[in-house]
Formats: sequence, structure tokens, C-alpha cells
Amino acid sequence: MKTDLCLLDVPISWPNYPFLTITDRTGRCGLLIDFKGILKNCPVDYNFRTTVWLVNMFDMKEDFTNFVDLCNPAKKIIYTSPEEMTAAGWRID
Repeated sequence: MKTDLCLLDVPISWPNYPFLTITDRTGRCGLLIDFKGILKNCPVDYNFRTTVWLVNMFDMKEDFTNFVDLCNPAKKIIYTSPEEMTAAGWRID
């Protein structure tokens, strides 16, 4: 858990940056996306840093053109902190 929290704090170190695949206790797949890093100067809702998108990374196109279709509001869980997210059972895959 401590390793997960450290890795969550440094998105550039994610193995598939800007994505980080995660799973929960039930085996449900999720994806974290470093919007702040990829959008650079665009204002971003910082809660996205701890938003679990309930999508498969391999369904995402490299240019994000299908992101809106994959990540509708029904397919995300927003947490207030990395600690809350890991307490809910999410772990780095």
C-alpha cells in the first residue's frame, strides 16, 4: 500500500504514462490518467488525479478520440485523495 501511494504521487514514473492501470479487491479494472501532465497549461479539475475511470486501457486510442465515449460519468469513481482510493481497495496492477 505504501508503494502504491508513492507511485501515485509521481505520475511521470507510471509504467504506461500517462496511464496507470489499477484493480480493486473484486478484480474490477480501472485506469488513472495524468490529465495535468498531458494537458500542460489547461486548467484541470485536480480531483481527476484520484478519479478511477472504469475502462480498459487497451480500448483507449492513442489520440484520445474515443475518450469521451469510454469515460462517461457513469464510468468513473472520484476519490478525494490517494489514501481514500487505496482504502477503498484499489491497487496498482
